Amino acid sequence: MERRRTDGLRPTVGVVRCWFVPFERAIAPREAGAEADRVPVVQRGRSATPVHETVRCMLRCSFALLCGVWGTAGAQSRGSACDDVRADVGALALPSAVLQRVGPPVANETLDSIARIEVAGARVFVQGVGAQQIDVYAATGRRLRTVGRAGGGPGEFRGLSAFGLRGDTLWTIDAELRRLSFFSADGVYLASSRMAGVAGRAATGRPVTRFALPIAMVADGTLIGTRDYLAAEVARGAVTSQVVVRLSRTGAELDSITAVPMGHDALVLRGKDWTQYREQPFTDGPFVVVARRAGVVYTVAQDVATAADAPSATVTATDVRGRRLWQRVLRLRGSRVSRGEVDSVTRRLESKVGPKFAGAVRGALFVPRFRRPVDAVVADEEGGVWLRLAERSGSSLAVYFVLDRDGRVERCVEAGSRAYVRWVAGDSLWGEVLDADDVPTISRFVVVPGRPAR
Repeated sequence: MERRRTDGLRPTVGVVRCWFVPFERAIAPREAGAEADRVPVVQRGRSATPVHETVRCMLRCSFALLCGVWGTAGAQSRGSACDDVRADVGALALPSAVLQRVGPPVANETLDSIARIEVAGARVFVQGVGAQQIDVYAATGRRLRTVGRAGGGPGEFRGLSAFGLRGDTLWTIDAELRRLSFFSADGVYLASSRMAGVAGRAATGRPVTRFALPIAMVADGTLIGTRDYLAAEVARGAVTSQVVVRLSRTGAELDSITAVPMGHDALVLRGKDWTQYREQPFTDGPFVVVARRAGVVYTVAQDVATAADAPSATVTATDVRGRRLWQRVLRLRGSRVSRGEVDSVTRRLESKVGPKFAGAVRGALFVPRFRRPVDAVVADEEGGVWLRLAERSGSSLAVYFVLDRDGRVERCVEAGSRAYVRWVAGDSLWGEVLDADDVPTISRFVVVPGRPAR
C-alpha cells in the first residue's frame, strides 16, 4: 500500500476534526507462512522508520493539531476526486461524500503497523502486523488488556491470521498452528480445536496433506476460508482459481461457496536445480472478504492485462451457502505501467533475490498494461463493500467506491490519502491514519455528505 503526504480533505465540508487513539507498538514484523512452498494469504503491512520516542510523540502531536488546517491547504483549487469515478462507471448521479476523523487528539504509543481492527460496543480490538497478541482498548484510548502471546501453548499464537467476536466470545485463527481458539470478553482462554488436514496428491503426483485456510467465522459458527494449494501447482497452471469454502470448526470442508480467478500473484524464479517463489510486484491477485453478520462473501477479480482501454474490477457477492446474490463489473480509469517503472522494479527485485536468482527475474515478472484499479477491499459487516481505488499520480486524495448490500452503487467517498478504512458496520467506521513518520493511529470516522453530483 503506497504512502503519500497528506493534503487532506475537501474544504467544502469545513474544518476536519481529528481523533488519534493511542496504541502500543508491535514488537516484530509479520513473518511468512510456515511452509514456504504454499500459496500464502497475503496481508500487506508497513513498518515505520525507528526514531526516538520523544521526537515521535512531538511530531504526532503537531500533526494532530495541524491536520484540520493542513488538511484543507492546497485543495481549494481542485475539483472532486469522485468526478472521474462517476464518469468511469457511467454513474453521473452518484453522490459524493467525505470521510472525516472525529474526536479530540490523544498522543501516546502507537503500533508500527496495523493488521486488523475489530470493534464491539466501546471496545476496540487491534492486532499489529506480525504481533501474536490482540490489544483491547476502550474507545477513549485507554488500554484495557492484552489477549494471547507468542508461543505454542493454550491461548498462545505463532501465526495469528484472523479474529473476531461472536456474541461475547472472541475467536481467533492461527494459520501456522492450524488452530481455532476461543477467549472470553475479558481475555480469559476458554478452548481450542485443531484444524484437520485431508490427505491427497498434488498436481505433481506427490502425496500432500491439504489444509483449508480459514479467514472468518460467520453467525452460525461455521468458518469461511480458501482451499490450500502448493505454489508449484499454481506455477504449472494446474490451479487457476481460488476456491472459497465453508468449513466446520475442525477444518472439514462442508461446501464450496464460490471461485475467483487467481490472477498473477506468484513470481516463480527457476534455475537448473532450484526454484524460488515470491509475490509478483504488479500482482492482480483477487480479494476475498466476508461480511460476517450478513453472511456474505465478496470477491473482487481485476483485469489489468488484457483490457484494451481501461482495467476492470468484477465484484461478486455470494451467500455462505453458495447462492450468488449479484455481480457487478466496474470499468475504472487505470494508470498504465511504464517501461521505466518496470525497469526500476526489476532492478530492485534483482538486488533482493541475489546473484543466483537475478537472471531469472525479468522473464518471470508479470507486466500488465495497467496497475490494478482497486487497492483494498473492506466488507461492511451489515452487508455491502467498500473498494479503495488506486491513487492516481499527483492526487492527494483517496477514493472509496461503495456498493450497498444489493450491489447498487451507493456513493463515492473521498479521504486524505493517508487515511485507511479497516472496519465498517453500517454507519460505524474505524481505520488508521498515518502521521508524518508513517506511524499509524486508530481513528473513528464519519461520512459527511459532500456537494451533490452534477
